[in-house]
Amino acid sequence: MFIPLLKLRLCLYRIRGTIIEKNVYIGPLVFLEEIYPELITIKEHCTIGPRVMIMTHHSIFHHIDPKAPVYTAPVIIGKNCYIGSDTTILPGVTIGDDTIIGVGSVVTRSIPQGSVAMGAPAKVTCSRDEWLRNHI
Repeated sequence: MFIPLLKLRLCLYRIRGTIIEKNVYIGPLVFLEEIYPELITIKEHCTIGPRVMIMTHHSIFHHIDPKAPVYTAPVIIGKNCYIGSDTTILPGVTIGDDTIIGVGSVVTRSIPQGSVAMGAPAKVTCSRDEWLRNHI
């Protein structure tokens, strides 16, 4: 998370068990789940902006009742995705290929392929193609 060199940062994330494919950029101060890092998959050609948090577990129910299990679920980020800075991705989310997640979003549900989603909670606002036509 605090390593300034991208290649070293990616290497350390992979050693912890996170699946990171080729040509992935992970910005500084990105928090990838520490307890269950092996539940995170980031496919090729993704950009993840600074200060993004990707969570694969929560222990809310376990905190209330120690006998309750800790909830875990994988997070999958598809090919050619852009995740804006300060985004939080919660357990069980799949982000489809060619998707853009806006800055500061809280992704609580899976986002379909080729979408643009933003907000808290993140909602699909348009297709990626439509967004590119309007903004480029």
